[in-house]
Amino acid sequence: MQQTLHQQKPVKLFIGHLPANTEESEIRTVFEKIGHIVSITPILDKVTGLSKQCAFVQYANYDDAQKAIDTLDGTQCFINCKSGIIVNFANDQLFKMNSSKLFIGMLPYTTNEEQIREWFSPFGHIVQCEILTNQNGESKFCGFITFSSRVEAEAALKKMDQYTPL
Repeated sequence: MQQTLHQQKPVKLFIGHLPANTEESEIRTVFEKIGHIVSITPILDKVTGLSKQCAFVQYANYDDAQKAIDTLDGTQCFINCKSGIIVNFANDQLFKMNSSKLFIGMLPYTTNEEQIREWFSPFGHIVQCEILTNQNGESKFCGFITFSSRVEAEAALKKMDQYTPL
């Protein structure tokens, strides 16, 4: 059986809600059980050098990346993990797969869908907006927004990447 082109190329995932002191080796231990890892990049604060409690994990192929999402998203697979981790395609990976869906992270706890729509509506028609919640209905401080076109999503990503609401 012949694999499609996107199944053969490396695929990057965003990993969020990691415990504060998670080491790269701990991330590797959990994620390498799924498949061959090309790279792991913990995200650090540029000023303090401390973890932002998220990372990028790049798998050698699409199938392993999708399996990681299916297997690990929402699980408490790290020591001191108080809520389930987030495992999803990184925004640049979604674009490679021609998507108009964006991951939005580091949302203030009080953020609601109406505010997200207000922040992102200047960039185009919003098809769907979702804030992820835990089993108690509490915000996981992140979500997804889907635009009607990839062009709109790219415009939003270009302007809103690293945006911090007041």
